[in-house]
Amino acid sequence: MEPACSRPCSFTTQGTIIDRIDYNISTTAVLADEARRELVEANKSHKKYRTKLCILLLIAISVALLLTILFRPKSRGSSAGSQVAPPPTSAPSMAQPSAINVVGGTVQLVYELARAAAT
Repeated sequence: MEPACSRPCSFTTQGTIIDRIDYNISTTAVLADEARRELVEANKSHKKYRTKLCILLLIAISVALLLTILFRPKSRGSSAGSQVAPPPTSAPSMAQPSAINVVGGTVQLVYELARAAAT
């Protein structure tokens, strides 16, 4: 390929080449500005998409937790036929609190708490 002006060029030919270069530069500048605008728009829409995705994920997790709480299976210990029997109560002397009395009271408290939670 031969350069545009391999021999001495006239002013008209040089002017035409300069005009083409000027046109290409101005076209490139316009296209670069449009590309920048499109990138800004794409960035905004991507941020909106991420926000919507996070909100949708939180809603899905909330619905799953709500359904789990509403339709959870009953535990085996909560049915009427299989209630835990209260611990046997023995009557130690009332004069001095013994270790058995303290443990028995704790067991009774735990039993009552478990019974209240099951109902």
